Amino acid sequence: MHWLSRQLWFYAAIYALIVVLFASAFTPMSGQFYHSTVAFEPTTRAFKKRVQEKLERDIKRNISPDSQQVAVGQWKIVTVWVSDIELRDEWLVARTYVYGMSLSPSPGRFEASFNLRISTLGSINTPIYKPGRDEEGHIIVATGHPIYYVRKADLTNLEVHTDIIRELPIEVSQILPCRSYPVGVSPLCIEAAQDLDKDIEDLIHLLRGQPEPGEGTFWRMLYFSVCTITTLGFGDIVPVTPLARGLVTFEAFLGPLLLGVFLAAVALRLAPGNRSPTGESPSSASVHTDKQ
Repeated sequence: MHWLSRQLWFYAAIYALIVVLFASAFTPMSGQFYHSTVAFEPTTRAFKKRVQEKLERDIKRNISPDSQQVAVGQWKIVTVWVSDIELRDEWLVARTYVYGMSLSPSPGRFEASFNLRISTLGSINTPIYKPGRDEEGHIIVATGHPIYYVRKADLTNLEVHTDIIRELPIEVSQILPCRSYPVGVSPLCIEAAQDLDKDIEDLIHLLRGQPEPGEGTFWRMLYFSVCTITTLGFGDIVPVTPLARGLVTFEAFLGPLLLGVFLAAVALRLAPGNRSPTGESPSSASVHTDKQ
């Protein structure tokens, strides 16, 4: 054991093992950390682009759910384009452009741009059936599958350019209708497909600096573990719960301690009294002596 304590590779291996162990512990609890740079990372930008494409798809489907041609009355919607998405308070704001052309003999076109605000507090309308009793007599409430994935929407900064009139030739409620609500009662809606609804939830987490555990999370937390044990502390990832802070504190305490033991082992090997006249450590010299 005395020989092992003097082997530098042993301490290096322990150091690396602790880094990996803490990274593995941090990975499933990554939501307990605030990641200040996650919104600017390439993977987040690619994910945001995917959400934009799905949002364009569902806006078109909201306008004409039962037709291949996206149209409102005499107006054909040629293009729906979402240029950017950002988080503002309780709204996910998508800068949206709509371009339409007239289907009637008289020519006409319009271009509209607006900020589409989608509530971060999306609702899933689930039918609830009449309460009943199970075989043991307990009262139960049965629910059905979600029938709509509805997020409230709003428009701001609406700008319209046409070659005929100076206002939007169709109603905004025809672009973002709430078909599951009585007319005139509800706000505008994005009746999103289930995949878009889930992606919006994930994007909100990312833009708030709270990535969910998933692909690439281990490497993110491995980087954080290295910064912690070396006391480098960039501060781009910060623990926000007592449990996370406790683990980070423990790892930060272990880092200098292990480094001190490693340096002590180096000093022990380099000490004059611990080396043979040939420059070898006493343990190595004794091995050579036994062989002779």
